[in-house]
Amino acid sequence: MPGTIDNGADNPVELGVAFQATTSGAISGVRFYKASTNTGTHVGNLWSSTGTLLASATFTNETSSGWQQVSFSSPVTITAGTTYIASYHSTIGHWSGDRNYFAAAGVSNPPLQALENGSTQGNGVYAYGSTSIFPASSYLSTNYWVDVVFNQAAALTSIEVTPTTPTILPTATQQMTATGTYQGGSTQNITSSVTWTSSNTAVATVSSTGVVTAVGAGSTTITATLSGISGTTTVTVPALSSIGVTPANPSVLPGGTQQFVATGTYVGGGTETITGQVTWSSGTTSVATINSSSGLATAVNSGSSTISATQGSVTGTTTLTVPALSSIAVTPSSPTILPGATQQMTATGTYQGGGTQNISSQVTWSSGTTSVATVSSGGVVTAVTAGTSTITATLNGVMGSTVATVQAPSSITVTPANPTVLPKGTQALTATGNYPGGGTQNLTGQVVWSSGTTTVATVSSGGVVTGVGTGTSTITATLNGVMGSTVVTVPALTSITVTPTNQSVSVGGTLQFTATGNYQGGATQNITSQVTWSSVTTSVATVSSSGVATGVGAGTSTITATLNGVAGTTSLTVVSSGGPLTVTPITLPTATEGTAYSVQLQATGGTPPYNWIIVQGSLPPGLTLSSSGVLSGTPTGPTPGVAAGKPGPFYVYVSDSDGNSVRPSAPFYITVKK
Repeated sequence: MPGTIDNGADNPVELGVAFQATTSGAISGVRFYKASTNTGTHVGNLWSSTGTLLASATFTNETSSGWQQVSFSSPVTITAGTTYIASYHSTIGHWSGDRNYFAAAGVSNPPLQALENGSTQGNGVYAYGSTSIFPASSYLSTNYWVDVVFNQAAALTSIEVTPTTPTILPTATQQMTATGTYQGGSTQNITSSVTWTSSNTAVATVSSTGVVTAVGAGSTTITATLSGISGTTTVTVPALSSIGVTPANPSVLPGGTQQFVATGTYVGGGTETITGQVTWSSGTTSVATINSSSGLATAVNSGSSTISATQGSVTGTTTLTVPALSSIAVTPSSPTILPGATQQMTATGTYQGGGTQNISSQVTWSSGTTSVATVSSGGVVTAVTAGTSTITATLNGVMGSTVATVQAPSSITVTPANPTVLPKGTQALTATGNYPGGGTQNLTGQVVWSSGTTTVATVSSGGVVTGVGTGTSTITATLNGVMGSTVVTVPALTSITVTPTNQSVSVGGTLQFTATGNYQGGATQNITSQVTWSSVTTSVATVSSSGVATGVGAGTSTITATLNGVAGTTSLTVVSSGGPLTVTPITLPTATEGTAYSVQLQATGGTPPYNWIIVQGSLPPGLTLSSSGVLSGTPTGPTPGVAAGKPGPFYVYVSDSDGNSVRPSAPFYITVKK
């Protein structure tokens, strides 16, 4: 009975006692002494000494005061000599408690004992919290009047090990069970509590949880021991009496595999799969090999071999047959292939007994007429030229074949049809073979090219035509006697235009002229390097073979470009040095996208040579202005911001060797057409 029944109001608190038992048993519930003012819900708890909650229950049907008791849903087994904590949770305080109760000694009520404070830990323990919490704190060794309901364990009298005298096949396992019988006749499964041993581990081993593993033939005693009490049984591992190998007498094609299974039969009639426990071997490895540990066999050559599975002195066998190759079929049968094309062939072997398999990678491939078709080691046929060739697959003296036909074209089309090629210009032609059934193929690199009139046009082995002289020539492509042709026209030169027109230079100045040939049909091309250049009055100006005129003396001279009797002219005025520096205004000729362009801008007066730069605007892409005033290049489009076919402006700045300069107020305009 507490000395102080009500210690007054308090915060929600967990109150407990540390205790031990001198014998093992079970805690089925918790008790505490209640003051009449200690109202509200109370929860009883059992903890390990380290704070693990082992059981919990809420008190019901409490009386107004005195001892209250609650039972756990399942009793908790405790170990003798181990410290536990019993506690309850109060929501408002008013707990019963006597200070310094455990200060000098514990309280013994055998087999239970409340511990003296500090013997293993503080006693009279508590912890504040709104719900149950492990009470780890101690204050003045206070007895909070908490107790447990303890059921002392009965003494163990015997142990039974089951199943009784089991037979276990090698490598198999058996879970053993230990059942304890206690004073009074009660029994309990104590498999996890006993110590397990095997008297002969060469026969069978046993784990700490009672799992027996069979090792070798014989018998062993399996023992379970607890608190000096033992129980035993005898485990028998039977000897292997025979081995069966399956499948029985299989037939496997060369290169194929077969997984064998070994089944052991033991004394007493038990069987189990022992494929991975036997040693596998092949009697004739030239016929078949086998993985010694897995039992996977591989067929090598025709014949038969004995497959053996051995464990100890016991062996089981079967016969593996590898049938001989009887024939080879080559497919597709009688293929037709266009020249230059390929065809994958397949070799299928048929074996004695009717089995078939793809042996394309095993055979040796050959072509009877390699000038018609070749065949690779992988069976890929490549057509070379029209004709037929026998394609053969050979393996171990057995052959199979088929005839491949390489088609000849029924006609050849040469494109473009009837092109016009300017003198010294080029045109690439294409030869297309037309085959029976509608197939076509580019034969440009396979045909023989020829020109009927080489003084008009020549043709290369790759089908590129070059214009030579005026006229027409028939260009022919020939393959295997089949021809196709087209007519190439090289038009006559009708006139030559010399630009820039009617220019002037100072004495010592230069000007680049361009000769443009105009041909029948309207085609044009730059022939500056082909014409012969001349100046009528060489005392006024001379002209080089490349069309560059040089001012010699004041006056005017006619500059002429001549080719094949056709001439084009323009006049060149040479002015004396001196006088004000002036830029000669001219109308620039129209440029064409993709066509070379060159014009010499002119200045007079001052002291040559002159230096030219652009100070405003821009040129069409592809054209530049040199420091000597030559506007040249190949335009790729109009002046930026200007539509095709419209003039684009730019302003120049010119200086002479004496430092004089001039910037004309009017721009030059250049138009680029497509």
